[in-house]
Amino acid sequence: MRNSRRILFAFILATSGFAAQAQLAKNPEREEQTFFSADDQSVERPVAIPDNVLGILKRTEKISSDEQSSDSLLASQIRLGGGGESGLLVIGVGLRDAHYAPFWLFRKTTRGYDLVLAFRGDGLEVLNEKTNTHRDIAAYRFAEANGSTTIYRFDGTKYRRFRTVRSRSR
Repeated sequence: MRNSRRILFAFILATSGFAAQAQLAKNPEREEQTFFSADDQSVERPVAIPDNVLGILKRTEKISSDEQSSDSLLASQIRLGGGGESGLLVIGVGLRDAHYAPFWLFRKTTRGYDLVLAFRGDGLEVLNEKTNTHRDIAAYRFAEANGSTTIYRFDGTKYRRFRTVRSRSR
């Protein structure tokens, strides 16, 4: 009787590790990169930038064909909304000035991707809080003596500025 309990305990202990790994595999949001820096030279889960997105950047942001290389742009797929709705974050690492870089957030639609946020700054974070079923975004800008954090919320079509908090060093 004692041996069967030990065997049962050992079996439960061994299989619980497999269950935890299976849960991680089923829940990719745990592995998702949520913070992106203007200083990044790579992203944790890089993806190719679709032609639809490159076309939007060329038209709306005046990005030339030379600036559309993998040296200039990084992209990572992220979850934006409920039900696993995906988005694409593009960082213009080759388009930095001083320490700011352009960040573009695209929402996947049935037609391809729509640009829902454009921002120049030091960093961008995809938050867990949601507005209209889409995750809120925190955009960071830092300067020598002060900085700011701007929270963007989804209005059903695009991300709009909700509030900006400024901080000062003393």
